[in-house]
Amino acid sequence: MRNQKLTFPILLDAELRTSRAWRVTGLPATFLVRPGGEVAGMAVGAREWSSDEMRALVETMLPAAHASH
Repeated sequence: MRNQKLTFPILLDAELRTSRAWRVTGLPATFLVRPGGEVAGMAVGAREWSSDEMRALVETMLPAAHASH
């Protein structure tokens, strides 16, 4: 990773503590988390996040996210 000159943090869950706590069953795993920390959704496997389906999913969360402020 150093050879690639990456400038963002790389996290490793070597003991799988976080994976177990978040119930990760495969990779990649993506979590949609509301501002208060509530997990609103999870997707295991590759997703096309720019698709109409995924955009609609995220947009359904927006009113709830704004209401919690």
